[in-house]
Amino acid sequence: MTKSCPHFLVWGSKGFIGAKALGYFSKLGDCDSVSRSKTGNLDFFSAKAGASYIVPNSDDGIRQILNITSARVVLNTAAMNDIDLCTKYPTEARSSNVDLPTKLAFFSKEFEKRFIHLSSDAIFGQNGSMYAENITPHPISIYGKMKLESELAVSSLNIDALIIRTRPFGNDPKGKNLFNFFANRLKNNQNVDGYTNSFFTPIYVGDLLHSIDLLSRDNASGKWHVAGSNRVSKYQFGTMISRHLHVDPKLVLPKKYEITDGESARGLDTSLDTEKFTVNYGAVDSLNSGILKSIKELIP
Repeated sequence: MTKSCPHFLVWGSKGFIGAKALGYFSKLGDCDSVSRSKTGNLDFFSAKAGASYIVPNSDDGIRQILNITSARVVLNTAAMNDIDLCTKYPTEARSSNVDLPTKLAFFSKEFEKRFIHLSSDAIFGQNGSMYAENITPHPISIYGKMKLESELAVSSLNIDALIIRTRPFGNDPKGKNLFNFFANRLKNNQNVDGYTNSFFTPIYVGDLLHSIDLLSRDNASGKWHVAGSNRVSKYQFGTMISRHLHVDPKLVLPKKYEITDGESARGLDTSLDTEKFTVNYGAVDSLNSGILKSIKELIP
């Protein structure tokens, strides 16, 4: 018997992953959402009530939302994930990347909701490659350090929480995804740098959401690496996009990434070992199919 998809509450529904998650889970059943309003308050939408509520952006406001929602699962997609912005605005970054998930983990347990926290491959990258869940992270950037701190807080406050380390790609209407970094230039026949010594395991955002669906139906907890099965360099990723756009791959210029400022540095290899997920659910090969889907969204 197929397990039904639980009722989700997507926190951060105006961001890249959050907006995709809201669309994905709304098709499977009721899906509530929370986003920041223009006034800084929380805009809560209840699918069952078919209504929106403006709630103060405070501990009491968070508790109010979790008390009202009939969702069984709280999915935290909210984050300040621009490494440069995290370095420039560390207080704001800490509020989004550490304080919020800490509160959500604690209050979700109080209201008997399952909590899923999206972490990042940025917690790795200093030494090694294809990191498994049991490898001790050594983040370089302030963003990576904050994501690791959030993991430690979440797991200490909510033992049943599910922490997903990942690196999604896809078409972001705001143009802030690595896919858009390459595609928006390449489709206009502009050169773009691609790092030959920077490696990762990208997963198409739609495949990430399907994986979250599978894990949530099984009430999975603990740390899981959910990423693509292919380790590629940023240069290889860019040239793949160029070929699917039918433009000259030589527009992607091979460059070497040099680590300078540690606070804003990118890890040279943040690739994730996904054996744990693969054994239970199968490998995820996202590259070609995900790039094609992203291009279709970019150029209908």
